[in-house]
Amino acid sequence: DLAQDTPITFKNRHTPEFTPGTIRRIDNNIVRITSEKKIQGIAPGQFGVIYSHDKELCLASGIIQ
Repeated sequence: DLAQDTPITFKNRHTPEFTPGTIRRIDNNIVRITSEKKIQGIAPGQFGVIYSHDKELCLASGIIQ
């Protein structure tokens, strides 16, 4: 259930490292990812990839808006 903050890891652009954070459903087609640390250079149109908290399963990907 993504109605509450759910722990994840994610990557954006071409970064090799995983970033810890949380995901929460905002609307039927919109989720909000909150990073545990500051990230520079995120821009609309880039792709993001969401992984399980343990980094073992790719859950989804999408275009950042």
